[in-house]
Amino acid sequence: MSRARLLIVEDEAIIAADLADRLRSLGYDVVDVLSRGEDVVAVATATGPSLVLMDIRLAGAMDGVAAAEALHATCDVPVVYLTAHSDRATLQRAKLTEPFGYILKPFDERELEAHIEMALYKHGAERKLRQTLVDLEHERARLEERVAERTATLSETNAALQREVREHEKTHAALADSEARYRHLFATSPGPVLLHDGERILEANPATAALLGVERVEALAERPLAAWFHPDDREWLARLMAAEPIEGRAPHARAVRLVRDDGREVHAEALTGVCEVHGRQAIQLVLRDRSEHQQIEETLRRMNRALRLRGDCRDAVMHAGDERRLLESVCRSLVDVGGFRLAWAGLADYGPERLVVPLAKAGYDGGYLDAARISWAEGEADKALCASAVRGGRPELSLDARTDPRLASWREALGDALLAALALPLTIERRVEGVLVVHASDAGVLDGAEVRFLADLAEDLAAGLGLVRARAFQSSAEANLRESLARWRRLVDATPDPFFSLDLVGRHTAANRALCERLGLGLDQVLGRDHAELGYPPELARAWREAQERVVTSGKPLTFDLPPCDRDGSEHARQVTLQPIRDLSDRLVGLRGTVREAPPAS
Repeated sequence: MSRARLLIVEDEAIIAADLADRLRSLGYDVVDVLSRGEDVVAVATATGPSLVLMDIRLAGAMDGVAAAEALHATCDVPVVYLTAHSDRATLQRAKLTEPFGYILKPFDERELEAHIEMALYKHGAERKLRQTLVDLEHERARLEERVAERTATLSETNAALQREVREHEKTHAALADSEARYRHLFATSPGPVLLHDGERILEANPATAALLGVERVEALAERPLAAWFHPDDREWLARLMAAEPIEGRAPHARAVRLVRDDGREVHAEALTGVCEVHGRQAIQLVLRDRSEHQQIEETLRRMNRALRLRGDCRDAVMHAGDERRLLESVCRSLVDVGGFRLAWAGLADYGPERLVVPLAKAGYDGGYLDAARISWAEGEADKALCASAVRGGRPELSLDARTDPRLASWREALGDALLAALALPLTIERRVEGVLVVHASDAGVLDGAEVRFLADLAEDLAAGLGLVRARAFQSSAEANLRESLARWRRLVDATPDPFFSLDLVGRHTAANRALCERLGLGLDQVLGRDHAELGYPPELARAWREAQERVVTSGKPLTFDLPPCDRDGSEHARQVTLQPIRDLSDRLVGLRGTVREAPPAS
C-alpha cells in the first residue's frame, strides 16, 4: 500500500518542522510545508497530496479557513485543521468548509496518527460512495434510454400488429368469397391459426402444430382446446366459448400462455375472431408468439428492480445509525423488492470458535437462524454455504438444496421451500467481515447476470458497513476527547494558584480559572496570546520571555521571581515555576507553569 502524502500549512516554523518530523516518523510522505494560505491551491495542484494539515491562524491575508475554501473549489483533498484556539466566528466559518477533523495543539503522535488515518479512511469511503451514486445515475440514464428505445419498438410492433389485424380482416372477407382460396391460405399461413366451434377444434394449420410442439395437426384435436392453455387462461377461454351468439362477437386480442406438448410454457397473443366453416359459425384464434417480447419485458423489469435495490442500499447507507439497521434494511429490500424468499446477513467472529453470527434477516426461515450455530473454521463438520463464502472470500452458489450437502441443515428445517441459495462475502479492507445470503424457491432466478448484480450489491453493502463503522469510531473518539478535556479542565480549574501551559514560542495553550480571574480576561482572550499581547509591562514580558527561553534551551525546570510590577501597574512579588512538556518520544513540545505569591524575605 502506497504511503499517504501530506501537505502541512503552518506559519510557525518550529512547529511546522516538528510536525513534519513526526509525520515522517509515522511513515507519511510530507510533500511540502507552507506558511501562507495563498500558496495552498497552487502547491496542492502540483503535488497532489492525500491530505492537508491546516493551521487556522496563518500569516498573511488568507487564514486557514479561507485557504481550505479555495482548496475545496479546485481539489478533492481532505483538510484537517490544526488549532490551539479560535474565536466563535472563525469556528463557524471552519465548519462550513466540512473539515475531516480538528487536532488541538499540543498533540501527541497517537492522536495525530488516529486523526489522519480516520480522515483518510472517511475521505476514501465518501469518495467511493460518491462514485457509486454517479454510477447509479449513469445506470438510471442508460435504463431510461433503453426504456425509450424499447417503448418505440413496442409502439412500432403494436402498429404492425394493428396493421396485421386489418390484413386478417381483409383476408377473412376474401376467404368468405372463395373457400378453396381460404383453405390454401389457411394451410400455408406462417402464423398459427385454429378454428373452434365451441365444442371441439375444427381445423388448425401446421404453424399451430409447430407452436404447440406436435408433429401432426390432427393430434391437436385429440385433446380439448383448454388443455393447450395455461390454467390461468382457461376461465377466459371458457367464457369466450360460451358467449352467444357467435356471430355477434367483436374481435379482440389477449396475452395468453400456451402449454406445449412437452409441458413448456409459451407466451403468446391470441387474436379472436369469427368465420364460417362448412356453413357453420366458428371461433378463429390467431396466435402470435410473444416469447421475445416477454424476454424484453423481463429484462426491463430486472433492470428496474436492480436500480431500486441499489437505490435502497444507498439510502440505507446514508441513513443507517448502526450496522444492524443497515443490514436489516438491505435484507428487507432483497425480499420486498428483489423477490427473494429469504435474505439474511451475519458478521464473522474471529474468535476461537470462528462463528458466523446472524445479525439481520427478512423473509421465511422456519426458525432455523434463531437456533443455528454456523462455524466457518477449517475442519468443522458443518460445511455451510455461508461458511465457505467467509473462508474463501468469494461468492458460493447452490442451485439445488435437495442434493447440496452445504445446505443439509436448511433442508431439514425448510424442506423444498428454498431450492437455491447464494452466499456473498462482505469484505472490508481485504478482510471478510461478514456474509450476505439470499434464498430463492426457483433456481432459475440465480442466473449469471443475477449473481454478478448481487455480488456488486454486496460490495456496496460492505462499503456501507465500513462507512458506518467509521462514523461510529469517529463519534466515540470525539466523545472520549470531549470527556478527557472536560476532566482536565475541571482539575485545572480547581487549582487555587494560576496555572497555564505555553507552546514553544510562548503563546498560551491552556489557562485555569484562577489565572483568568487574576488577568481579568476570559479564556478565549488568553489562549493563543503571549505575555506581551496580554498587556504585561515590557519589563515583565521580557522576564517571562527570558525564563521561557532558558527552559526551552536547557530542557530543565526553572523557578524564578517575577519583577514586582503587574500588568495593572500594582507591585506584587510572585514566584513562577516553569516545567518542560515532552511527548512520548521525549521531545519538547511546550511548557507548563504555576504562579504563587513569593515567600517573604528572611
